[in-house]
Amino acid sequence: MDISTFPYTPREFQERIMEEILTTLEEGSHLIMESGTGTGKTISALAPAVDFALSHGKRVLYLTRTNSQERQVILELRAIMKKLRAAQGGSEESDSRILHGFIPGIGLQGRKNMCPMVDIDPEFEDSNSEELSRLCNRLKRTTKSAAIQGTFGGIAGGMASQEDGEKEKTCPFYAKTLNANVGEIVDGVRREIPTAEEFIIDMKENGLCPYEFNRLLLERSLVVAAPYIYLFEPMLRNAFLEWMGAALEDLIVIVDEAHNLPDFTRELVSEKLSIVSLDRAMDEAKEYGKEKTLKIAGGLTVTDFARVLQDIIHGLAEEYVIEDDGLVPPYGLEEELMHRFRFTSNRLKQATGDLINHGLAIQDERLKNGRLPRSYIHFMGVFLLWWMEMTGEKFVKLINGGENPSLEYYCMDPVDVIEVVRRCHASVHVSGTLRPLDQYRATAGLPHDARLRLFPSPFPVENRLVLYLSSLTTRYEDLDNRMISRLMDTTLHICNSTNRNIMVFFPSFGLMERFLDSGISFSLKRRLFLEEQGLSQSELMSRLESFRESGGVFFAVVGGRMSEGLDFPAELLEVVIIEGIPYPKPTAKQRALQHYYEVLFGRGWEFTVKAPTTRKLLQSIGRLIRTERDRGVAVILDKRAVHFREDIPDLRETTDPVGDIEEFFGGNAGR
Repeated sequence: MDISTFPYTPREFQERIMEEILTTLEEGSHLIMESGTGTGKTISALAPAVDFALSHGKRVLYLTRTNSQERQVILELRAIMKKLRAAQGGSEESDSRILHGFIPGIGLQGRKNMCPMVDIDPEFEDSNSEELSRLCNRLKRTTKSAAIQGTFGGIAGGMASQEDGEKEKTCPFYAKTLNANVGEIVDGVRREIPTAEEFIIDMKENGLCPYEFNRLLLERSLVVAAPYIYLFEPMLRNAFLEWMGAALEDLIVIVDEAHNLPDFTRELVSEKLSIVSLDRAMDEAKEYGKEKTLKIAGGLTVTDFARVLQDIIHGLAEEYVIEDDGLVPPYGLEEELMHRFRFTSNRLKQATGDLINHGLAIQDERLKNGRLPRSYIHFMGVFLLWWMEMTGEKFVKLINGGENPSLEYYCMDPVDVIEVVRRCHASVHVSGTLRPLDQYRATAGLPHDARLRLFPSPFPVENRLVLYLSSLTTRYEDLDNRMISRLMDTTLHICNSTNRNIMVFFPSFGLMERFLDSGISFSLKRRLFLEEQGLSQSELMSRLESFRESGGVFFAVVGGRMSEGLDFPAELLEVVIIEGIPYPKPTAKQRALQHYYEVLFGRGWEFTVKAPTTRKLLQSIGRLIRTERDRGVAVILDKRAVHFREDIPDLRETTDPVGDIEEFFGGNAGR
């Protein structure tokens, strides 16, 4: 097979992978593929997609979950272009002939990552994507108006004159962008093919807006690497396709780390309303001095409505929550609201409409004053409207407990969100952990004839050892203080006896906290690093870099940011300890999801328990072997590991993990 865009000597399986992808693209169909570590998933998917796009007038949309995965797409695109340019004599001027007038491609991140105002204005820093979009559009209008009026003297200070003499915020970065040399920037991107991070830094250093220039470049780009949300959120998708100047049928879609897509799209159309958000709605009513006049449904104040809603949430939590959450009867909330306020169903709908309208007015007022267009009153109204409309088997209504109880409507079936890929020319769904493939096909709502292909890792099986201890478990019924003590003792014995970089994966932050509260850090003779809840990406990367440089033990969570998408070649990571089997917690939400897929496919436990648990285990073990030179040992501290032997065929029982580690590394547990 000759794919002119593939820039390397093919590894084992890569030619077969690319053949499968080309066949899929030629058929205009869909491919679901598990491609093991070492198969070079990114380049193996990107090269045939670019090859087909160039010869058939298509565009490539490469969707990623994380920014690090997006960066890899752009790096591989550089390698492709280097080969194509060399075939044309090495002249960069040949790009126009090669790419038919396009530039090779760009990486697109969310507006908040790209907006330079986030770095200098607190209003921007605290925004969500919708709020930032509205605030940005307002600033662009005032900046353009200032340009027309010739009042750029005020723009440097972030202000523009209005007819009434007041000053209104403008954006100095957009002001400079309006007069920038677009052709020069396009030529630079065509030549350098920068990653999104490199492009953002360059634009900011030159006082320009990266997001606005990204939008300009989209229409010219053959390949676009972007987060999932740009295709799967309907309003953003419409804008995105308009910026690209493309229709869905023009796109070849590659979904990277596809095992994340069903949960991502479920969360995209699910929402929560908490006690705290209702507190903020009441504060908002007071802030605008309208508490007495801000009425809904013909006389009820917003504050009174929010207080009663809080009381109902507390009552539902007391009645239905078992441990973490509970199911709310389909019309339980509506009936209680109508009973408390003596509302009819029509009057309740009127009340939600009034909340939305009051919230919109507050958003507009805040925006006019250069503030974040946020309204908790608006959110309360929209949530209740959606809650009442979310009927049918695909959604479940929940009450969550804890210190901040909340109502939640949760989407169990993401098919309606994911189905957009069926309207594209073709799609390739790829991951290193996607089995069972037919389960992914079913939950993603892809056609029954979508191709299913499995390619194992080409790395030698003897480079990896996977052990488990049958004397330990994190099974809920057995996880008493005595078992915690035994798990800790075994973990400490391995960590203190093995002078190699170790990552300890916990099934939850809660179990990690129990270890830390029990004083494990004081008995650990190695430097300890922690993945903590709420940790910023930059701080996590800083800790990761320190771990790589100095070595030690890193406590992380299965399914978290450390368990996938990061590479630890050679001695950077040689031992992984997995503290139990990361089965999902049997919450009301989880049970509802399992029941839904049992009714739909007769495979509820397999789809919602076994499959995601297997993926998490394989992802954690997969941190060890990232190149053909890597060697490593994984130790699972749970007797239930035996149930996963089908997916981990090299799994074996041990009673002496330290001895087995020493033997594996040639009789030496240290370097």
